[in-house]
Amino acid sequence: MRHTVMAISESGGDLRHVAGPAMVWRAVWTGRSVLGGVGAREAGARSVAWSGSFAQVEGGGMFDEDWRTWGAKGWDALERGVVELGGEGTSESGLLVRPHARHVVSDLPGCKRMLESSWAAERGVGLCYDPASMCAPGMAARAEDHLRRMYEGIEQMRVEGLGMVVVAGVDGMGAVCGVDRCGELGMKVLELAAAWVPELAAVVVHDERVGEQVEMLERAGV
Repeated sequence: MRHTVMAISESGGDLRHVAGPAMVWRAVWTGRSVLGGVGAREAGARSVAWSGSFAQVEGGGMFDEDWRTWGAKGWDALERGVVELGGEGTSESGLLVRPHARHVVSDLPGCKRMLESSWAAERGVGLCYDPASMCAPGMAARAEDHLRRMYEGIEQMRVEGLGMVVVAGVDGMGAVCGVDRCGELGMKVLELAAAWVPELAAVVVHDERVGEQVEMLERAGV
């Protein structure tokens, strides 16, 4: 296995090492968002959090649709949230932002914009890249095309800011699922991961049927 492989549980907590080289730093999945309040950061660990929906600023839900999320108001709120978290400087101590279709960081241009921003660089903010979570339900019919562009887009990113990549697929309804649960699309995703995920980035799988997913990663050369 070329990459470190971690398992993430949607209930939160430490990402679990399941294969490949051991990580030199801990990663903690908060299950929360920057706009909703990540909470206290643990010493010696990188917090992983969604960027969030602007609806949260006004008491709404983390996945509520709000057109302001993708505009200036959403980006300003994200910057303020990151600044309030404090910290600066090293990739081992900063926040990792996980993108989602309904959040401020929602697509490939948004991921690049965040990584290239001065406020992210100054505070060691990186990316937990998650192509499947950036697929809106309406994209399910052409999921392979969308995921291909997202993985190929890794080449355009500031690679030192890419902390980890969630390798997952989507089912016929557009819901995110492990690569072992989405048939041929899962194999295509693995091919893309093997081709485009740099070795310095950890690979993350969903914490269900992990053994099956690790076997598939190994066969694909990830």
